[in-house]
Amino acid sequence: MSERCNSLEELKKRITDKNYKAITLNDNTLNDKDLLYLQSLMYLEDLSIAATDITGSCLKDLLHIPGLRKLDISCNESLNLQVTLEVLTEHLPQTHLAELDLSGNPFDCISLVLLISTAFSCAHKGFKRLALGNLEHLEHTQIDLLHQAIQSQTASNPVIIDSPTLRAYEEYLFNPQNMKQLKNPQKPS
Repeated sequence: MSERCNSLEELKKRITDKNYKAITLNDNTLNDKDLLYLQSLMYLEDLSIAATDITGSCLKDLLHIPGLRKLDISCNESLNLQVTLEVLTEHLPQTHLAELDLSGNPFDCISLVLLISTAFSCAHKGFKRLALGNLEHLEHTQIDLLHQAIQSQTASNPVIIDSPTLRAYEEYLFNPQNMKQLKNPQKPS
């Protein structure tokens, strides 16, 4: 189900069946309190609440929807990144979520390292994919730190960290031409 809802009343009118498997509520003015209505949907597997007015406080309840496997909270300008980080690092390990999309939310480097570490620690429960999107707000050294954090855990826990920025960085690192330059930097004449 994909709906345009801008209030709890509209949401209640449109969600009449408690057996929905997927709900997309992107680009709405729904807030944390409104979205708590969804926690009663026991069979919900896929929830997309991208570009809504959430701060992240509703996530501690939404993450515990029993059937939830995929959650998209990308591009939420109202998101309180600290609250979201705390909720995700505490509650994600207690869920059966397989995919989480955080793209378009400008988490800082340390927060991303914590989120990546949490994702890898949840692999044994079936967590498979963390989408981070473009990370153009981070500096080169921070991208390198994220890459190292991922590489240190990839062998033991097969989680996909999805980011075009990280993919491009990895391609740069493993390009034979760039490897030569890194090993033998040319001195300016």
